[in-house]
Amino acid sequence: MKAEAAGMESFLRDGFVRVPGYLGEEEVQAMRELLSEKEREKYGRDFLNPDTWYASNKTGMRLEDEQHASPYYHRIEAQLTTLLQIVFGSGIWRSSGVARGMCRVPVSDRAETPWTVTHTTWHTDEGTVAQQLLPTVIAVWVFLGSITHQGGGTLMLAGSTRELRRLANEEGATHSNSVTHTRAKAMLAQQDPWCDELFTKPKGGRADRIKRFLEEVSPSLQLKVVENTGEAGDVVLFDPRIFHAEISRNVSEMPRMIMRIDFAQQVLPVEEVSCTPFLQRVLAAARLADEASCGGAACTAVDVEVGSTSAMRYSLGLLGLGLAVVGAAVVLRSRQRK
Repeated sequence: MKAEAAGMESFLRDGFVRVPGYLGEEEVQAMRELLSEKEREKYGRDFLNPDTWYASNKTGMRLEDEQHASPYYHRIEAQLTTLLQIVFGSGIWRSSGVARGMCRVPVSDRAETPWTVTHTTWHTDEGTVAQQLLPTVIAVWVFLGSITHQGGGTLMLAGSTRELRRLANEEGATHSNSVTHTRAKAMLAQQDPWCDELFTKPKGGRADRIKRFLEEVSPSLQLKVVENTGEAGDVVLFDPRIFHAEISRNVSEMPRMIMRIDFAQQVLPVEEVSCTPFLQRVLAAARLADEASCGGAACTAVDVEVGSTSAMRYSLGLLGLGLAVVGAAVVLRSRQRK
C-alpha cells in the first residue's frame, strides 16, 4: 500500500512525479520521427545534422494536425489517461487535445559559456488558490530521447507547489487574486535566504552555485532545484503551479527531444483562471469540448473550487489508488504489450 501511494504523495510533496520507462519504444520512436520531420519542414533543422541546428531559435512546435492523424499519438494519450487514473483516481482528468514538441538543440557557445543554475525566468504557469490540491491543468512530459545533466532539461523547484498552496490558504486566495509567481517569488525570498539567492544574479562561482542548488535543500522551506532529466519512454507528471525555469541551457552534444501533452480537470472553474497564454489555450479547448458535448450550448457549470472536492476525495480517501512509481509502470507496460 505504501508503494502504491508513492505517486500521489510525490506529486503533492514535490510538484511532479517521475515514471521511468512507462512508454514503449515503438510509440516513442514514431513520435520522435514525426517531430523531427516537422522540425525539418518548418524550421529547417535536422536533429541528425549539427550544421542545421541554428537555422531557427524556436523551441515549441504545435502538433495538432499531426497528432490526430497518428495512431501512435492516440496510443500514448490512452496510456497516459490510464496512468492519470491510477495516480489520481478516475473522473479527475480528461484530454485537452493539445500537445507540442519542446525540442532544444545544444547552444552554440557551450564551449565558451559553461552551464549553471539560472537565476532568471523562474515562474509558474498557473496561479495557486486556496483549498485546491490539484491544478486546473496537468502537464505530462514525454521523453523522446535521453536528456542528461546540463542537457537542457527544465529546472524545477521541488516543493514549491506545497509552499504556494500554504501561502494561498493563508491568504484565502481565489481565482481573481491567486498567488502568481511575481508575488510568490517575493514571498519565498523573504522567508528563505536560499530562495532569495536562487532568484538573484550570482555573485559567487559557478561550481558553488550548482552545488548549492542541485545538491543542497533550502534550510527553511525544504526546497530543492531538480533537473527534468530522463530516458526515452520516461514520463513526468508536472504541476504547472510549480516554480520552474524553462530556459536551461543545453550544453550537451545532443538535442533535447521531449513532448508535452496537457490534460484538463473534468470540472472547470466558473471564474477565469490566472495562467499563461498556452494554458489559456488548453482551457479554451476543454471548454469548447464541453460545449460540443452539450449540443453547442454552454453547459451548466458546477460552482466549486476546482480540485478542492475531487482532490481531497482522491488524495486523502483513495491514496491506495496512487502509483507505484516503478512497479506499476512496469506492470502496465507489460500488459499493454500483450
